[in-house]
Amino acid sequence: MAHVFISYEKTDKAVAETICRYLEEHGLQCWIAPRNVLAGKEWDVSIIEAIKTAGCLVLVFSSQADASKQVKREVTLADNHEVPIIPCRIQQVEPAKLAYFLTIAHWFDAFESPLEHHLPQLLMAITSYVPDLLQVEPQPSEPVEPPPVKPIPVGKKKGRLWVETEPKRPR
Repeated sequence: MAHVFISYEKTDKAVAETICRYLEEHGLQCWIAPRNVLAGKEWDVSIIEAIKTAGCLVLVFSSQADASKQVKREVTLADNHEVPIIPCRIQQVEPAKLAYFLTIAHWFDAFESPLEHHLPQLLMAITSYVPDLLQVEPQPSEPVEPPPVKPIPVGKKKGRLWVETEPKRPR
């Protein structure tokens, strides 16, 4: 299943984690570093795989993100793989280094406090833009006991295996 890749600069980690938590509480699967980088796996390989399989990339955009080489790599990779980029602006700044990638995208502004007031709109923007990202929560159900299985007699007839479909009746 596709997921939301959350790209952010490390100084914006708390905001990124708040966005991630909100989206996951509302049925979206998110991929965020370092949480989803498996132990022992190379960092760059994990990020590349996660971006290639993402349904969209939410960019937590700030002046720090705009200056970050790592964020630029993630946005470039998403663009190269035609992963939709949803810029979530947490500071009232215009892109400079990321302008090439972000000037055509409609911005989601969340720079006015508190951030939590903007999250329902972000969720709606993501799910309306990429509707197949929304997971349906499985309904808990009672475990179903399988019916008892009766062994089927197996034998040999003229060198071949055979299975009886009905039990033999005594003569």
